[in-house]
Amino acid sequence: MDNIEVFIYGFLAGAASIGFLGAVAVCLPSWTRSWSCNANIGLMQIVGMRLRRHPPRLMLDAYIALFNRGHKKSGRLMAMVESAYAASARRDITAEELAGLVEERIKSEGSEI
Repeated sequence: MDNIEVFIYGFLAGAASIGFLGAVAVCLPSWTRSWSCNANIGLMQIVGMRLRRHPPRLMLDAYIALFNRGHKKSGRLMAMVESAYAASARRDITAEELAGLVEERIKSEGSEI
């Protein structure tokens, strides 16, 4: 191997490492918060939220509000929170309003999660 090939492979590995660490550093506060609230939201779910441009903090706050209102924690509940946010035309919605939208959707479906 030439020195230039070693340099290129090292540069690519370094760039990939920095990119990965940057993505984790951006998502780590939300994941730590979900873990401390026992929300059972994975780091990859938070990365997915960021990629879909859904604010993880708002999603987690609404999920925790629903749990505090007596709903069971589940992946389906988190999916309903994200879909209610996506269906909402407002981008300045609060976590309590989002939780209310999800509760309305649950009541309209007629089944508890």
